[in-house]
Parts: sequence; structure tokens; C-alpha cells
Amino acid sequence: MTPDDKLYVVDWDQPMMAPKERDFMFVIGPSLSGFEVGSREEALFYQGYGKAEIDLLALAYYRYEWTVQDIGAFGEQVFTMEWAGDPTKQRATEAIISMFGPNGMVTTAHRLDDLFFGAA
Repeated sequence: MTPDDKLYVVDWDQPMMAPKERDFMFVIGPSLSGFEVGSREEALFYQGYGKAEIDLLALAYYRYEWTVQDIGAFGEQVFTMEWAGDPTKQRATEAIISMFGPNGMVTTAHRLDDLFFGAA
């Protein structure tokens, strides 16, 4: 809280130097529980964040990067964690499949690719 009553929030969970698109992948678009583009929630986010130019290619990159990490982590649960029971393995498998669904991380990244490069 600043002397002029402005509130700033600092997220100290895995801090890193990265472009804003690394954070925006969590709020732009439906994957990762983000806001739908054009929604009231998105407008409120930008009201608090401020006007920002978004590099669609960078945003797509970070979505792909997150997907690769998740596939590795969920795949590890399915194939190498002997202690993981069938319900855990089932949820991990469903999580991987959902990444490629209509609002999944990969599908959303492909849409950003299309916006940046133009649909083929």
C-alpha cells in the first residue's frame, strides 16, 4: 500500500525475469482459467494492470512452454510414479488430453499463432 492509497500485489511464487506475456498467459483466453477475451473480467484486469501492448507470438510461446512442462509432469505421474494410484493416473491423463481440447492450452496457442501469422 502506498502513501496515496494505491495497492500493489507482488507474486513471489517462482519469480523470474520474463516479458509480461509470461504472466498474461494466465489471464488472457480460456485456458488456465483465464478470462474470455472481451469479457468484463478482462476489462477489470486491464483497468488494474494498465494499458499494455501484447506480443501474440510471445504469448503463444509461453503457452507452448507451459504445455511441454505439464505433459512432462503429468506423464511422470502416469508412467513413472509407482505410488500413484489409478485415480491420480486417470486425472493426469485427462489433464494431458484437455490441453488439446477446444479451450486447451495447445488450442489457444494455435489460435494465437493464427492471429500472428495468419490462418493457413
